[in-house]
Amino acid sequence: MKTQPSLRKYECNAVEEAGPCRPCSQLQDLEVQIIQVEALLERLKRRLPSIKTERNRIHDYLVRTLPPEIMSRIFSFYVFSSGDSVDLESIESPLLLGAVCQAWRKVARGTPGLWSSLKLLIDNSKIDKSLGTRVKVLEEGFACSGSLPLSLSIYSPSKMLFHGPGGDGAAWKTLIRILDRYSERWRVLDIQLPVWYYSIIARGLASGFPNLRHLTLIPDQVDRFHPYSLFGSSSPTNIPAPAVINLARLQLNEINISWMNVVHLELSHMDNNQCLDFLRKATQVTYFSPRNTYASSNHPPEDMTPFTHPQLRVLECIGLTDFPALVRPLLLPSLEEIQYYSPLSLLEFPYADIKRLVLRSFCRLKRLLLHGNLFLREEALMDLLFNVPSVEVLTLDCPLPWNANPAGIFSLLSHCGSSSHFLPNLIQFIHKGSTVNFPWGYLVQLALSHSCEASPKKPSRPLSLVHIQSVLNGSSPQTYVPKEAVIVFLAAQGVRFKIDRTNPNDDIAGVPPEDWLHESMKHHGI
Repeated sequence: MKTQPSLRKYECNAVEEAGPCRPCSQLQDLEVQIIQVEALLERLKRRLPSIKTERNRIHDYLVRTLPPEIMSRIFSFYVFSSGDSVDLESIESPLLLGAVCQAWRKVARGTPGLWSSLKLLIDNSKIDKSLGTRVKVLEEGFACSGSLPLSLSIYSPSKMLFHGPGGDGAAWKTLIRILDRYSERWRVLDIQLPVWYYSIIARGLASGFPNLRHLTLIPDQVDRFHPYSLFGSSSPTNIPAPAVINLARLQLNEINISWMNVVHLELSHMDNNQCLDFLRKATQVTYFSPRNTYASSNHPPEDMTPFTHPQLRVLECIGLTDFPALVRPLLLPSLEEIQYYSPLSLLEFPYADIKRLVLRSFCRLKRLLLHGNLFLREEALMDLLFNVPSVEVLTLDCPLPWNANPAGIFSLLSHCGSSSHFLPNLIQFIHKGSTVNFPWGYLVQLALSHSCEASPKKPSRPLSLVHIQSVLNGSSPQTYVPKEAVIVFLAAQGVRFKIDRTNPNDDIAGVPPEDWLHESMKHHGI
């Protein structure tokens, strides 16, 4: 609050009978008036915020018509419109909502859910200048979270081009203090930072997170110089026991957790031995996703001793350079789904290894997704599909080459009846790729065969959906589904045909595909 201005006294040296001279008297009177006006101005300024608040309350539709509970819900939709957690410096920050007016600030501060899932950016360009301030803001944010379970994401948008963990040491101490203070309340912890910071965090933590459910640790490289064990100082009864784990470039001895509750495991940028070590520990895993794994000469040869993983149901492999060596020792009797995304640089698609995994596991595979150069060895693809008769959902995603021709598989699918042993249990078929030289004739035959009533002696497969997604490139011609095929697809009974078209980057940009069957109808005047 501003102090009251004091009256300035003027000494008059003039000798007059009645006291000070006329100018001195006028100055004294002006001083009094100025003090009175300044005091009035201060009173008016103090009234201004309350009047603005009252005006906002009357004019603000949300405040005037909605109860605080509804406003809290609206605020939650806004704050988490871009994801499950929020950066307090972003435009979705609850701090910005609170800056609108006093009523909004009261609602935002009184909604713990707005502050329970936060992000912290560690950026090289401003780490020395503002990290301390941003960590304090983070601390104040979590202080508004009540007693809710907490989520924290600490990330760096790009590699930091320096060879050591510089920055504000006090800020890191504050950050570790936050982690320890709320150790019982952490549910999600996501750390994606340069490798140097993991040893700092590991050394600083005094407690484990016993209620943690989702753990992500993704350093940018392997740390061979600063050995550490995250949660290593925790007691056996206090270590994390997460259900969902996403790790990269780590070894088993660098993370001290309980594996008994893990059901979802993602591992990336590790060699096959490391992946198998983690998988042997996580005996309850139902979803396993190795990504960009490899066989390394720096480690002993892969342990080929077979071991059975009784719970694993979904195997998602992305960018593996040595898939055969990774799966060779595995027996997966509960396996229901395989998703395999081949590196485009890898010409040899591991059809035979997928087949051997399924056959030796004696599993009933229901869903199969294959992505890559699928038709370079079409006979091997057909051999795999003939050996997985239990498959109900088949997805073939062939981004290259653009002239790939899936005529063989459509020819086999067009044959119905007991004489066909090709995918007899298939319910959904999805094909994604180029439709240049596409075998529409076989698709028409497939539609006609399913429209005819199957005799009891020749039951057809239970196919109910055929989804064709045409992916364009810059030189793709503007082709439409042939008119005869459109008519047959529209009249087909027992099976639905969905045909759309998209550009290669539309999925990343979130652009929905065009309904190409509808566009073809308009083109042909149907």
